[in-house]
Amino acid sequence: MREWLRRQFDFIPHKRLIVSELLEYTGEGSVPSRRAQALDAGRPLLSAAQESGEIRTDLALEQIFDMIVAIARIHGSPDYLRPMLETLLDGLGVPTGQGRPGPP
Repeated sequence: MREWLRRQFDFIPHKRLIVSELLEYTGEGSVPSRRAQALDAGRPLLSAAQESGEIRTDLALEQIFDMIVAIARIHGSPDYLRPMLETLLDGLGVPTGQGRPGPP
């Protein structure tokens, strides 16, 4: 799941303006929904990761995508943005003390 999210994040800067608009305004009028396609592709990954205890269960894929988009919109080099993404991905882990392991 985390690797798939990294790939989604890596895609955004290459198509920053188009993807940002698609992800922010999906389902709005004539804007085609690439977000819906990505969400459909990611749902089985998220379900499996949540069932295995790798990813917390109180987040929906839409919320995770919105956080990734927020980071990708920050102007900066990949070296500047990557630690923020990794912090986000670490935060997706199940908090320790809740019967499941925390982030890897």
